[in-house]
Amino acid sequence: MFVSHGSVSWWQVVLPTLWVIGLRATCVQTSDEIEAVLGEAVGLALQQARVTTKEAATLMRIDESQLRHSLRGSKGYHFSLNRLVRLPFAFWLHFGPALIYLVAKKNIQEIADDFKRQV
Repeated sequence: MFVSHGSVSWWQVVLPTLWVIGLRATCVQTSDEIEAVLGEAVGLALQQARVTTKEAATLMRIDESQLRHSLRGSKGYHFSLNRLVRLPFAFWLHFGPALIYLVAKKNIQEIADDFKRQV
């Protein structure tokens, strides 16, 4: 177990942090911003999972140029969860943390302000 004597346990830090980041995710106002963050998170997760764009497009059964447009967050292009599900498990291990990191990075000042208010 991750509990040390005289300190807080891991879940007392992780859960509130994820909750605050989740609240801040609602700060992404437009679908263009959402698509840009998703594209960046998918790209980062693919890179970390060592899956090339060509391999990902083949697994997702889409054209590679369509995937590249989606990764850039181009207007009119989006990710389908039905297609993302076809990616290997290694992608999913990296996707969640990548998405949390990018949303936090985008909203770092608001997250810091929220923590200050809680203390």
